[in-house]
Amino acid sequence: MTGDRRFRLDHQLKAMGDQGLDPSELDLLARIVDGFELGASRHAELAHELLIQIAGTEQSRFDAIAKFIVDTRGAEAPVVAYAVRWLLENDQRSRPALAARAAHWTALIAQLRAKLVAGAVDHLRFAEKLILFDYSGTVADIVEGLAAHGQRPTLTIAESRALDGGRPYLRRLARLQLPMRFVFDAALEQELDKAQALLLGAESLTPAGGLINTLGSRGAARLANAHGVPVLGCAELIKRQAAADHSSAPSPVPPRDFSDKLLPGVERSPMIDCRQDELELVPPQLIDYLLTEHGPLRPQASMGVT
Repeated sequence: MTGDRRFRLDHQLKAMGDQGLDPSELDLLARIVDGFELGASRHAELAHELLIQIAGTEQSRFDAIAKFIVDTRGAEAPVVAYAVRWLLENDQRSRPALAARAAHWTALIAQLRAKLVAGAVDHLRFAEKLILFDYSGTVADIVEGLAAHGQRPTLTIAESRALDGGRPYLRRLARLQLPMRFVFDAALEQELDKAQALLLGAESLTPAGGLINTLGSRGAARLANAHGVPVLGCAELIKRQAAADHSSAPSPVPPRDFSDKLLPGVERSPMIDCRQDELELVPPQLIDYLLTEHGPLRPQASMGVT
């Protein structure tokens, strides 16, 4: 699901006397904060790309754009906020310095992802059928890892209407030539027979071992539990929320208005409310394992890993 948060920043910058966002900046922000591209880890990379691009601009403008990313996408996905703060923590704002720092971040994240995928491939080495709920770059990497090791599980991809994340899976994984079935998320229960696991990505991990993911993830986990299908959350521990944040809510980000998608061509009315959260909590008691760079961890056990 796409939104228009980037235009709020454009108005904010113009109110500061700035010329506003140029087309390239608008494009990158659409992908980072408005859902034109999916994947929290990918959004962290794109945030780095944008900040490198605007290096050398007026300091107040640079700071406003960085803060906006942290306050919007970073509020939903802590890894995005971590990435921005990490990029800027030594106060060197030249383009070469930021580019070098971003490259270091990318290498570190790649190392964590490689460890996660290796452990996940081993954990799923006998899986014949996997359920993927909505899009996750981490889960896609795991599936590619399985295929690279000669494993050919059947994939059922259940798409959440909130983010339309099933189609990116199809576009990315079609080249693997694995047997796939694409279904509405409402049909998930019909697909759980003989599945070895339900794989969920994560916008973030909670300190208690739960995860925040696309709307519908909690219901999918409950269905999997009821059918005896293991629920596997897939994320590096860098996505874990700060220990001081004990909230069970996904984030303070307000619900998004889905009127344009649900009621195209229908006159707006204050009596019709189409606002809806995009993310929700999957509590640790619904998760069998978290697949992390430290290998598969029970949710409660992940609390003690730094």
